[in-house]
Amino acid sequence: MATTTYTQVSVDAAVRAMLELPVGARKAARDAIAVTVLHQIARLSRGWCRVGGDLGLAQLEDVEAEAACFYLEALQEIATGRGPDPESIRNWDAYLGTRVAFQVSAWIRKTSTTGVPGSSSVARRATRASHVVQRFEAEHGREPTAQELVTASNAEMAARRSNPGKQGALLSIAEARSVLGQDTEARRA
Repeated sequence: MATTTYTQVSVDAAVRAMLELPVGARKAARDAIAVTVLHQIARLSRGWCRVGGDLGLAQLEDVEAEAACFYLEALQEIATGRGPDPESIRNWDAYLGTRVAFQVSAWIRKTSTTGVPGSSSVARRATRASHVVQRFEAEHGREPTAQELVTASNAEMAARRSNPGKQGALLSIAEARSVLGQDTEARRA
């Protein structure tokens, strides 16, 4: 049965099969796994950019490249036996997805990488908006519009903070569109 994980590509069986090969014969299997997840890395990179404050996706190619490098490094460690104990990992999809997501997030947060002043507040608003989207979808059975997202997110902040506007906690319509992926769709049209 395929697993659904952060990377949404089931590589668990492929990694387990690779680990059954002798260490010197794992290169082809490692490369096949990498090719399998490259399209997912590209898709996930858009979300990592948005959460990291790059709402215009100006650094999308850099994020994709770094994420692919992190994934390949992890696969290389596993293939050469320098990674975690295979017996301690129950789900390679989850392990690799979580590891790469953490590494990419840390890389994006570095100010030398983003170069965007105030990106941490943008990242906090984007993260909060993502949670609002999840709650909205669970409650209404559909994705919110950008305006519905702004209204719901800002209502939460108004309930929690004394002056969310002055504190930089309010979500803008542009940020909501970015979280929903509508900014890039509008540019493509």
